[in-house]
Amino acid sequence: MALEIAESDWKRWRQLTPILLDRFCEGVVREAATFSASPGSGHEQFLALQRLLGDSNRDVARVFDNPRRSTALVQIAAAVSLGMMTAQELASFSEDLRDRVQAIIGIGAA
Repeated sequence: MALEIAESDWKRWRQLTPILLDRFCEGVVREAATFSASPGSGHEQFLALQRLLGDSNRDVARVFDNPRRSTALVQIAAAVSLGMMTAQELASFSEDLRDRVQAIIGIGAA
């Protein structure tokens, strides 16, 4: 499977990336704000927050770092599998790209 995507899909991905990144980060910040009210010692809360931020940072890197047309297909599939992209946003891509994303996600789900 070639990793290159159509120019129109690349342009759409570039339009969506700042929206998806901002939405994901807002969710992480909202979740982080709940840690001070969670049970446990301050240290336990800190460790849980540290885990959240580390996991979130890995997800951000997986989807948004080093954007290139040759890596966009895998990044889009990661955004879908991590729940960062809505079904409506995914539907804005070509049928070919959607089929390829589903194939990648299907491989990862096995």
